[in-house]
Amino acid sequence: MKTKNREEQLAFLKNMEDKDIDFSDDVDITTTESKLVHPNHLFYKSIKSKANFTLDKDVIAWLRNHKNASGYLNELVKKEMLKH
Repeated sequence: MKTKNREEQLAFLKNMEDKDIDFSDDVDITTTESKLVHPNHLFYKSIKSKANFTLDKDVIAWLRNHKNASGYLNELVKKEMLKH
């Protein structure tokens, strides 16, 4: 898709039919995870809040090996949260 501006991109996407969308690289969303998406928002961005925790040094070192340590930690905790 070659477009010149955002309005053209949005118009292209609005006119696209569902059958033309390639979902081959998409991950499956569980029913529990789908409940985390606000139904009134097409694109949901969660509200972030700072928190202080004391972690073992080896855990901190392991987390720092990831490009986005706080995002990775948030993902791990969210997966555990969804189990319960």
